[in-house]
Amino acid sequence: MAREFFQRIDSWLDATGEKLEKKKIRLYVDIITPIIFIIFAVAVLLAMPSQIALLSSSSINERSFPTLLMFLIIICGVVLLGKEIFNIVAKKKVNIVETTALVEVKALIILGILVLYWLLMGLIGFIISSILLGLAMLMFFRVKKPSYYIIVSVVAVLIGVFFRYVLNVRLP
Repeated sequence: MAREFFQRIDSWLDATGEKLEKKKIRLYVDIITPIIFIIFAVAVLLAMPSQIALLSSSSINERSFPTLLMFLIIICGVVLLGKEIFNIVAKKKVNIVETTALVEVKALIILGILVLYWLLMGLIGFIISSILLGLAMLMFFRVKKPSYYIIVSVVAVLIGVFFRYVLNVRLP
């Protein structure tokens, strides 16, 4: 019963993968990357007041270095973005990467698994969420050997126990 279920999922994944493999995507990486970093830096700057408490009233405080780094990232991102926009306007060669939709969907699925891991760690703890992460990754990469699933589970437990009882570090 379970074997048939997984075989049906495998065949559906193969059919979907074949369709996505045929779809090509063109990415302007030198434009997308600075935009992503600028958004990241702005998000960090917006989150910083709630994450880093001010303990001193001096001009250089706990937020100074992170703020400096975020503004440096924003400045570099704007310079790179401006350079690429200039290249487009001047009709110069622009770095375009062509990939398939399958590669991007796989990356998004892995990102989703990692976000789910992060969310679950606060709810169910490090060991169980790490076991689930390992099992999800093995399933995602279609690993068939049962021993690998056991090894991943045991290693997650051993890492959790090592941190808790040997290093005296409490994990979530």
